[in-house]
Amino acid sequence: MYPIWSTVLTELSWAHFQELKKIIKDEKELYELAKEEGEENE
Repeated sequence: MYPIWSTVLTELSWAHFQELKKIIKDEKELYELAKEEGEENE
C-alpha cells in the first residue's frame, strides 16, 4: 500500500519526509538488486 503523497506532506515534518524518501529509495534499490540476481540465475 502506497501513501497519498499530498497527505503525507501535510502530516510529516521535512526531516521525517526526507527519511521516508531514503527508505523508499533503499527498498527500490533492494528490489532492483533482487530482480537482477533473479535474472542471472535463470
